[in-house]
Amino acid sequence: MIQIFELHSAGNRPRSVAARLGISQRAVRCHLDPQLRETYKARYSAHKGEYKEYYKRRSEKIKLEVLEHYGKGQVACVRCGETRYPCLSIDHIDGRGREHKDSIGRRGNGFYRWLVDQGFPLGYQTLCMNCQFLKKWENREWRGGNKPKEETKEETDD
Repeated sequence: MIQIFELHSAGNRPRSVAARLGISQRAVRCHLDPQLRETYKARYSAHKGEYKEYYKRRSEKIKLEVLEHYGKGQVACVRCGETRYPCLSIDHIDGRGREHKDSIGRRGNGFYRWLVDQGFPLGYQTLCMNCQFLKKWENREWRGGNKPKEETKEETDD
């Protein structure tokens, strides 16, 4: 049997290595047992299309759940009412989305999963890409908060 537990520093309680690392027990077993790792690799290779389809459906389900939650019960932009799924995404209400996603190390589908895992924290909303761009423009949320080149150029001509 592969050792997947270690003694906890406080009280010598057994503590899962997986829990400490924040990964699944299966991942630890695969890491420690090369034969098991090869078994899982072979299974994945034999059913690659099915796995990809499963994870694609799962990611879309999670995204729809998040968009509905932050869209006030609808899968729609909270600003203009746009309902086309490919146009919708999550917006950080206070800006700084890039910094936040970099700090948690999640982008794209990983970010939607993070929102679910965190219990749908406050500070987000569903917006269409047009409304996100307008909000970014109105609030000067682009990198560094500087004025766009066109405005800067016009001001220097005056």
